[in-house]
Amino acid sequence: MEEKKKKKKAPTSPGSRENPTTKKEEDEVSTPRESQAAKREITRSKIAFSYILGFITITAGVIIIGAVKGYSVGENKDMLLAISGVLSGPLGFIIGYYFKGGE
Repeated sequence: MEEKKKKKKAPTSPGSRENPTTKKEEDEVSTPRESQAAKREITRSKIAFSYILGFITITAGVIIIGAVKGYSVGENKDMLLAISGVLSGPLGFIIGYYFKGGE
């Protein structure tokens, strides 16, 4: 009797599927609701990043303007307190939203 030669399959990792799909194919399979939620999260992230970048830029601008104009430490402190008082509330909300504990 002749033995039949068996084809060897490529080894797969445990838990993998016989017909693996690529990441792009999996994205296309997602439901419209998941796609909309992902777009919404990306938009929120962009807004938060823009706000934080703007906060840092404005704060640095105040420090630079104070140094160029020759303001005293007290005047510079007053400007920084005024700006940070207005902008730190929303900044705290943004940081709290993105770094809150998982539920």
